[in-house]
Amino acid sequence: MKKHILFFILIVISFSVKAHDFYSVNDYGDTIYYNITSSTAPYTASVTYKGSSDLEYLDEYMDTIHIPSTVTHDSITYTISAIDGFAFSVCFNLKSVILTDSIIKIGGKAFADCINLLYFTIPNNVNNISVYAFYNCRSLKSITIPSSVSFIGECAFHRCDSLLSINVDNNNLNYASFNGMLHNKTLDTLICCPGGTSGIVNIPDFVTTIVRVAFEGCNYITKVNIPHSVTSIDRNVFQLSNRLDTIIVDNNNPNYSSHNGILYNKNMDTLLYFPTARGGDVIIPDFVNVIGSYAFILCKRIKALYISNSVVSIEHKAFDRCDSVQFIYIGNSVREIGFLNFQLSPIPFIDSIQLKLIICMALTPPDLDNYAFGYTPRDIPIYVPCRSVELYQSAPTWNTFTNYASDYEVNIFDTICEGETYNKNGFNESIEGVYHNYYRRINDCDSTINLHLTVKSLPSNLSYEIVNNDLLLSWHGNNPSYTIYRNNDSIATISDTIYIDRNLIDGTNYCYKVKSISGGCESEDLCLNYIGLNIIEESNVDAILYPNPTSDKTTLELKGLKNKAIVTIYNILGEAVRTYELNNNQQPLEIELNHYTPGIYNIKILIEDNIIVKKLIVK
Repeated sequence: MKKHILFFILIVISFSVKAHDFYSVNDYGDTIYYNITSSTAPYTASVTYKGSSDLEYLDEYMDTIHIPSTVTHDSITYTISAIDGFAFSVCFNLKSVILTDSIIKIGGKAFADCINLLYFTIPNNVNNISVYAFYNCRSLKSITIPSSVSFIGECAFHRCDSLLSINVDNNNLNYASFNGMLHNKTLDTLICCPGGTSGIVNIPDFVTTIVRVAFEGCNYITKVNIPHSVTSIDRNVFQLSNRLDTIIVDNNNPNYSSHNGILYNKNMDTLLYFPTARGGDVIIPDFVNVIGSYAFILCKRIKALYISNSVVSIEHKAFDRCDSVQFIYIGNSVREIGFLNFQLSPIPFIDSIQLKLIICMALTPPDLDNYAFGYTPRDIPIYVPCRSVELYQSAPTWNTFTNYASDYEVNIFDTICEGETYNKNGFNESIEGVYHNYYRRINDCDSTINLHLTVKSLPSNLSYEIVNNDLLLSWHGNNPSYTIYRNNDSIATISDTIYIDRNLIDGTNYCYKVKSISGGCESEDLCLNYIGLNIIEESNVDAILYPNPTSDKTTLELKGLKNKAIVTIYNILGEAVRTYELNNNQQPLEIELNHYTPGIYNIKILIEDNIIVKKLIVK
């Protein structure tokens, strides 16, 4: 009986295929099929499948199978040293396999799709566990990697829905486990999250790298928290994590950000991953320029997709197998959709059998890969700008569609900042509201464009204060999130209107700017010279400044001062305004403020090697 072709969805891996060399019945009555791997001494053989193809027989191995350490054939005794690729794959009724320490390699997909495999012990001499070796073993609950293993192939334990932990022997030189997850030996690379993991996953702050498909098939996780330490996240990390709804990135992460639970690069101009559990109508934010490879892979709950005018590029497989999408609106800036990057599988929007309508506002047809929109009916309506119809009809891949139309109504959702004017698509508006442009029939084209304009407020009143060696920035604004820039470099993305900068160097000039994510509205620059603080915690000196705030003068009293003190007043730009030298008998110090501009000042008090800083507010 042939094995069902329904398993075509599994990734294909090339292995040499030939008929088994011989079979033998072991002491338990199990019929085992073998290939001879060495016909000269020392003689070795591997366990394989029955027949000339792994798809030829169904369930040739069932229940519990015992693999001996040796087998005799034609008067020659062979040592069983390996489990061939596909040897037990798709044996639905296989429950356990007992191996001996003669096994040194487990081949690719050796136990793939053994959905009822409950128990498995990796022998102590195995050094190689090949790709997809235990892929989709849904009943397997735990696995232990012995000290001998030096190589684990990609996806070796992926989509094992019941797997709660991957344990690694402490003496293994290449791998380790932490909280049941598989890491490299130094724990800084996260390799595999067990498929049975559920709820919220907090990635440890010693992890720097998350490898490709590390969370593939983790169907029960709902949220992932990524710490500041993670500097490399491979594409396609969260594929098939069907309940994952939220990804949160630490604000201090140097390479990545999150916004509304979606993963972006640090500058948030590239959308890297959209959680699979989300659906409905999806609007790509207007700060995104690139939709990254695999960003929406297998998102099967999206009904309508609006790609904003800020998007320039849709990378390969960005919307691979999003087969629930019925409507796609492509903004006027998109220049390319996908490309064939040495892949055999089709690229964006493959399997879009539900797709009923495409609107593309680009005047010049975006470069479209041959496999883009695979399996989409070629007669669905495609609306493009009136003057561009002939261009689309002659452009590669676009010319395979047959139903171009140019009578349409388009809704544009866009954002500007206070004081700006929206002047795209024939509009000239600066006030929030809904506006309409009607285009009369020209060359058989009628269209209506509805502009839904949002005006975002600017981040304002940017100010700072020094708190325990840290610089606290604050501002006013009503936007959902902000990016903080220091000397033109993005350092954090947050949803609050307060940010604490802890990474400062004494005597360095810093200029800060706050930019709202939605709309890109920027504050004015705030520049200052950072004064390093070495707060006196065990000193008897107590600095008292009164009154504060004040307008004409203030008094500084240093209680407990026994030595000389240097007092310097700095304005908000970090410029020294006045310096005083005090001895114990010269205080309290009265400071006249009649010529000071209203604002915030820092008073730096140097006592030997210690510094005290007081903030003074002049009204």
